[in-house]
Amino acid sequence: KEQILNNVRNLDEEKKEEITKILEKKKSQLILQINVSLMDMKILLMVTMRLLIMRDEMQTIQTENIH
Repeated sequence: KEQILNNVRNLDEEKKEEITKILEKKKSQLILQINVSLMDMKILLMVTMRLLIMRDEMQTIQTENIH
């Protein structure tokens, strides 16, 4: 009986370790995905800012041409 209990405990420990490893891996993947998403957003923001600046420059040139 004691042996069976020990076997069950060992199995439980192995399962815990296995699940922990899987969760750690998932966590790493999620962090990576979030970082990639953040980079994408940063790039989009930079492009948007650049476009806005260009638009302002164009408007400035147009108003100068009118005057």
